[in-house]
Amino acid sequence: MDKSVLRNKAVPALLAFLRIVIGWHFLYEGLIKVLDPNWSARSFLEGSRWIFGDLFRLMAGNDTVLQAVDIANGFGLTLVGLALISGLFTRLASWAGITMLLLYYLAYPPFAGFSYGAAAEGNYLIVNKTFIELVCLLLLAFTRSGEFFGLDRLVYADDRQKEKESENEYAAEPAIINKRRELLKGAEQACEPRLPFVRVYGSFREYWEKASFRAGQMFFADPRAGGAHLACSDRQR
Repeated sequence: MDKSVLRNKAVPALLAFLRIVIGWHFLYEGLIKVLDPNWSARSFLEGSRWIFGDLFRLMAGNDTVLQAVDIANGFGLTLVGLALISGLFTRLASWAGITMLLLYYLAYPPFAGFSYGAAAEGNYLIVNKTFIELVCLLLLAFTRSGEFFGLDRLVYADDRQKEKESENEYAAEPAIINKRRELLKGAEQACEPRLPFVRVYGSFREYWEKASFRAGQMFFADPRAGGAHLACSDRQR
C-alpha cells in the first residue's frame, strides 16, 4: 500500500477499528461455543449441500472427528478474536480467520438453487456476510493494521527501525552519484588543457566524418539527373 495513504491519520484509525470490530465478532462467537457444553457443529455440518457437503457430513458422522472440529472451531474463533483485538500477530490471525470463514462459506454457499432448510437472514447471491468479512480480513492481512493501536508495534519495532535505516541509505545514494559525476566532469575539464592531443584527435575525427559523408554523396549520385545532382537532399549536405 502507498505510504502516503498510510500517513493519513484517518486510515490507521479506520484499519484499527475494522480489526477490533471483526476481532470482537470472532471472540464472542468463540466464547459462546466454548462456554456452552451442549454446543456442537453437527447440525451445521449435516446441513451442507454443495460439493464439499459429503465431506462435511462424513465429519459429522464420526464422533472423534466431530469432537476435534468442535474444539478447533470454538477455541480457534476465540484465539483469532483475541489476537485481532489486541493487534498481536495480526497477519497470522487474519489468515487463520480467512481459512475458517472460507470453510463456512464453502459449507453454505449463497448460490442459486441451494436451500438449506433453516430460514436465512436476508437474501444473498454469491456475496453474503461471511464473504464480506473474509474480504475485510484479506485487507488486514496485507496491511500493518496490527501496528496501529496494537501490540505488533512493539513486536516488530526492530524490523521497522531497520527498514527506516535502509530507506535512508537508498535516499542518500542519488546525491552521492550526482556528486561523483560532478567530480569526474571537473577532472575532465581540468585535464583537457594539459592534454592537447585530445583536441587534435577530436578535430581529426570530425574532419574524417565529414569527408566520408561527402564521398558517400558522390558515390550514390542520382543517375536520373546525369550525375549533376545527388540523391541526398541539401539538408543532408
